[in-house]
Amino acid sequence: LALSATGSSVSTISASAVDRAVGKVAMVPLTKGSLLATGQVGDAPELAAGEALVGAILKAGQYPTGLQSGSTVRIIEVPAADASGLSEPVSHGSGRVADIQESSNDGTTVVVSLVVADDTAEAVASAGAGGRLSLVVQAAP
Repeated sequence: LALSATGSSVSTISASAVDRAVGKVAMVPLTKGSLLATGQVGDAPELAAGEALVGAILKAGQYPTGLQSGSTVRIIEVPAADASGLSEPVSHGSGRVADIQESSNDGTTVVVSLVVADDTAEAVASAGAGGRLSLVVQAAP
């Protein structure tokens, strides 16, 4: 990527090289209209030991508008109702949004890639594939 210097310690991606950033994964939350630094985008989410990358299919209402890559989220499973018609939500802890892609032409469904704790990966992946997850954005730790 071509770099433009804004100061001695900040390197940004120039407008002429922005096409090289398109399709990359945001490594941190990005703010509309701000300068894009080289370390803010990458080829794939970085996983630490004990983390896993899972997918989730979400409909409108299962995530807040403005959800973006890099957001820290609480992951909540809403299981199917039992015989009494009730269901208790199940918390799967926190995670980080690695990527978001529209999965339908009408924009009503998105596929979200989530970085989660390895010990919750199976449950989150199962609920995510079944459309039973909701995400709550929370302040970054």
